[in-house]
Amino acid sequence: MCVTAVLRTQLEIIEMAHVICSDRFLDVCCDAVLVQGDTNTMMAGALAASKLHIKVGHVEAGLRSFDRDMPEEINRVVADHISDYCFAPTETARGYLLKEGIDEAKICVTGNTIVNSVYQSREIAERKVDALKDLGLKSREYFLVRLTGLKTSMTGFGSRRSSWAWG
Repeated sequence: MCVTAVLRTQLEIIEMAHVICSDRFLDVCCDAVLVQGDTNTMMAGALAASKLHIKVGHVEAGLRSFDRDMPEEINRVVADHISDYCFAPTETARGYLLKEGIDEAKICVTGNTIVNSVYQSREIAERKVDALKDLGLKSREYFLVRLTGLKTSMTGFGSRRSSWAWG
């Protein structure tokens, strides 16, 4: 698939999601819209709310890969700059927002939603499953290695490089 076709498809997805979000936001009276992450649907929701003069809060604000060839990076930066509230996961992310000229009053360091949910779920998981015993392993006597293929952000709808974001 050529780059032009992929870009056109991504823009169509954003446009379609923008229309759906705008219609829904007009049906529901709300004071603010929270968006999370760096996907095209997040961007569409943030744009729709902003254009309708509904306050926008961006969860995971300030994460940066510094690779402007990634659609996700563009989504992050734009969402942060149109948001009324930037919920940064770390002090590093907060620093990036400040360097980009985001008003300090708009920034709140909240912690990383994924990491926090893992910690909150850990106790429940440990009560229900004994993975080490099931796998015949002993605590601190194994290595866990996660290998993932590097995908470009232009190959299919499911590929993402957002996990490369620093902050």
